[in-house]
Amino acid sequence: MTRRFLRLLAPTVLGVATALLAAQAVAEDPPKANQKTVEMRGRIVRTAPDQIIMTTAENKEVVVHTRPLTRFMIHGRPGRFTDLQVGSTITVATVTEGDRVFANTVTLAAASEDVATDNANLIEGTVVRTIGTDQVVVQGIDGTERTVFVDPATVFQISGRTGRFVDLRAGLPISIQVDERDSRKVARRVVAFTSVNGQIVRTVGTDQVIVRGPDNREVAVFVSPQTRFRLTPQGGTFADLRQGTNVTVFFNTTNQRNMAQHVFVPHTGTRR
Repeated sequence: MTRRFLRLLAPTVLGVATALLAAQAVAEDPPKANQKTVEMRGRIVRTAPDQIIMTTAENKEVVVHTRPLTRFMIHGRPGRFTDLQVGSTITVATVTEGDRVFANTVTLAAASEDVATDNANLIEGTVVRTIGTDQVVVQGIDGTERTVFVDPATVFQISGRTGRFVDLRAGLPISIQVDERDSRKVARRVVAFTSVNGQIVRTVGTDQVIVRGPDNREVAVFVSPQTRFRLTPQGGTFADLRQGTNVTVFFNTTNQRNMAQHVFVPHTGTRR
């Protein structure tokens, strides 16, 4: 009886195993040769598990899905999904399957390219106040106050989500990409961050710094090749982080990690 049962069961088990292996093979198959590859370039608005939400040069928001076969190139070297940061410029080779867009390759802009494109038109600091419905006064990290105008095309990203002008409040750490128009600074994109201001407790390895805030709570922040430093006259590097130094860190949280956007020694006083 037992042998007969096993003989009857064997084909079923074999069939299930074959089906599972076939399904796995289909899931892991590379894109078909006849699929059209489309290249997209834009900035990361936010990330979710296996998803990159980006805005293109046409200011269109696109959800791009990743999978195990997706390749990541970070500054010319192989990377991982977790290396992606909000605000980064990326180029994505995509294919469309059904109603979803999948990434074959995600390439993060070279550091020199990103800096050359952005730094001259980037203002980082904290909101001092807003004026009316179209102006925000920002105190930069160098202590200089600047007035930036917004218009209907300005994109706001607050806490990883699409925001509005009314979400800006005094003391909010922000980064603004601006264009010069008619002697005015007009915001293209406004991104809000979380910040911690306090003493460096220690560094861990080559990519983590622990900062103790005013509430005596320790915050662990990771750095990446995109993190900007303003610790010395030359800018500084991770190696310039010293125990006991007072710093301010602007960061966002990606995949449960606090990723530093800017680490700097706070400026005392205000310049206009």
